[in-house]
Amino acid sequence: MRSQKTRVILFVCSIILIWQFSYFIFQIKNPLIPSPFQIFLALKEVTLSGEIFPHILYSLKRVLVGFFIASFIAISLGLFCG
Repeated sequence: MRSQKTRVILFVCSIILIWQFSYFIFQIKNPLIPSPFQIFLALKEVTLSGEIFPHILYSLKRVLVGFFIASFIAISLGLFCG
């Protein structure tokens, strides 16, 4: 019997393959919903150019600031409520 992790990986891969084959079979030209291959090429391009790293750091900073603000509020309310 396959583990739960293996089933999840197979499910995600199946969805991506169905998505890609639907683009190939139906010749979809929608710029709002690119194919997985187009997404991979764009990710490869911005990674190799180094353009993505400042954006990753900025997003990480926003997540950490939000986390610490929420933690401060939650701890303060917890202490206040007893």
